[in-house]
Amino acid sequence: MNHMPVSNEHPDSSVNTAIPVGSERPAMTSFLETVHVLESYVIQPPRDDPYFSLFARGTLDALEREPDVAEGIQEAFDQRDIGGSYGAKLLLGEVQVECINDFSYPYNDSEAYAQELTYLLTDSQKRQQTIDSLATHELQSTVSERYKTLRLITSMYEERVGKRPTVFDPCSGLNHGLKQHAGLWPFGLVEVSTEELSEYEHAMLETEINVIIWHYREAPMRYGLGVDKQSQTPRSIARAAADSFYPGELKDPIQLERFHFLQEAQPEVVAFQDGVDMAEESLLPQTPAGGFDIGFISMALYQHDDAARKKILDNVRSNLADDGVLVVQEFAYPDSETESGLTFLHNWFSKEYPCQTMVFDMQKPNDNFQTLFEWTDGRITNMRPSELALELLARKPF
Repeated sequence: MNHMPVSNEHPDSSVNTAIPVGSERPAMTSFLETVHVLESYVIQPPRDDPYFSLFARGTLDALEREPDVAEGIQEAFDQRDIGGSYGAKLLLGEVQVECINDFSYPYNDSEAYAQELTYLLTDSQKRQQTIDSLATHELQSTVSERYKTLRLITSMYEERVGKRPTVFDPCSGLNHGLKQHAGLWPFGLVEVSTEELSEYEHAMLETEINVIIWHYREAPMRYGLGVDKQSQTPRSIARAAADSFYPGELKDPIQLERFHFLQEAQPEVVAFQDGVDMAEESLLPQTPAGGFDIGFISMALYQHDDAARKKILDNVRSNLADDGVLVVQEFAYPDSETESGLTFLHNWFSKEYPCQTMVFDMQKPNDNFQTLFEWTDGRITNMRPSELALELLARKPF
């Protein structure tokens, strides 16, 4: 959906910045961080997605050539405190919600992305709406494949939580994750990297992990509750779809087919409640007596400051059983020096394994999170298990 012609002139300019890793505010604005990350995505886009690279190049072109684009994005991002990868995803979502049903999308040249962004930030009817969205929208990516780790957690802690535990997803988006976990759609396979195991041991471990993810005789939970702060409306569902996919993923029709199937599915073991903000809510009325066995938060806490993260985590813990586990899966790592016990990456792809699955043991309330798995990205396909994960998996008969 290309709306405006733009000049082919390309000034040779860039922003030379460096982003410290962590949750403390770097000495640069959210706008400059986003520019820095977009520059890196031109060369090395997430998941090597060539269309994401074209989007990044087109966005940088639009920023350099059209003052209204740069001023609009800066106006929006000056109102919030976000990392560069977050900013890049917000911009991508603005484009994709407009274009996701365009048969020619994802576009094959950067110019088309530049034109689309220029239209959104120069058109008299679109500009303020786009600025307001960039300033306030919270990403609601609904990547249900991430919930394959919930299968692993259930198996690894089976002695405590049973074969069919109760599960609480306090930041569930559209709640597709629990639906896929309930068995409505198969998960993809996982590739495992290890350094200390022999070739035979590695093959056995990778097989065991994938058997756990794939093999079950009944729904691997007896009750799952997903809640989310955002209300579900046709517009919010469309925006969630735009937030959930990298451009290249939309070349695969199965991606949207799964999204729409899970959106319509209503399994008996899964409940959902929108309009619930876990930064404000404590004990929920839907919580079973004794609390949930597993709490599972995936790719949600990065949108908050550390004080809000702590509130959310504390409120989630109040809904868990005394012998339960809280699982957090984010571009972050355990850090006992922060209020939340976690430090978050500003550039999500600044290291080989930037995404971690971490567990907090409710039986050890004075301990911090511990890493179970490290992932090459947030699509949860290539992992490196920690020593704790290997120890828990070794207890399973196979």
